[in-house]
Amino acid sequence: KTPLHMASSKSDLQIAAFLLDHNAVVNSQDHACNTPLHYASTAPMVQFLLDVGGANPNIPNSDGLCALHIAILKRDADSVKCLIERGTEVNTADYLRWCTPLHLIARVRTPPYPSLSCIKTNQAPLASCGKITELLCAVESPSRPDFSFQDIDGNTPLHYAAMRSDADAANVLKLLLQHGADPAVQNHSGQSPMLLFCHNTDLRRFDSYQETLRMMLSNGADPNQSSRTGCTSLHLALYHRDIDSAVQLVRHGADLNPTWEKPAKWNAFWSEVSPSAVLPLDMVEDPKSMRLILS
Repeated sequence: KTPLHMASSKSDLQIAAFLLDHNAVVNSQDHACNTPLHYASTAPMVQFLLDVGGANPNIPNSDGLCALHIAILKRDADSVKCLIERGTEVNTADYLRWCTPLHLIARVRTPPYPSLSCIKTNQAPLASCGKITELLCAVESPSRPDFSFQDIDGNTPLHYAAMRSDADAANVLKLLLQHGADPAVQNHSGQSPMLLFCHNTDLRRFDSYQETLRMMLSNGADPNQSSRTGCTSLHLALYHRDIDSAVQLVRHGADLNPTWEKPAKWNAFWSEVSPSAVLPLDMVEDPKSMRLILS
């Protein structure tokens, strides 16, 4: 770690300027290949290193993380804006999980990155994930974000957004869908964002759930796409006793007759006709709910 790394981490612009005036190397790397820009703790320091020092924002550290990845992990919207306005690459994937910046903002949990052991990622005021997603989605050059990029598990950013449990999830999902994210892409486990969303019980407590489901269906989600066990979105809605979602799915063409080979660990709350072959309507025992779905 050089003095410029330390000045950057402290956001000491005066010392940083002095060091650069005396030939400090702006792109020097520490033992984990982090540059001073990786260490920058505030947006003014990021801007100073880029505009005055001529720092390269696309240098990866030993985990494949660039300065934009770290600004996103900090949820530092000002630094993210500063970096993308200066042409920082937005599709660089890390070496460990193949996560792009969009994956990181859509994820709930941050992967463990050994290269960040010396970098504080909890200092900046936390911006909303929706705000940072909006900044990334708006990028047009040098290249647009790749919304279909799959990480090591085959997950796109939309997969992770569909697994969120917070109030900001609807904003992230809406932005990704509006910019072309595909809700039908399957990961390596055969799960699509649509299936994950319909299985997400945490998001159902928010008023935005039905509107987000409508957006999914209006932007390419297939209500009849199934998992490896034959489970469809309609199966999931009815398994979670969500009649409103079931009605919306049927209105968008959901089939009432697909068979789900239900795993034994999924407990049945209905009178099972066949424990291992479940039709959607097998899970509907209330006559009123049945009428709503069939009408």
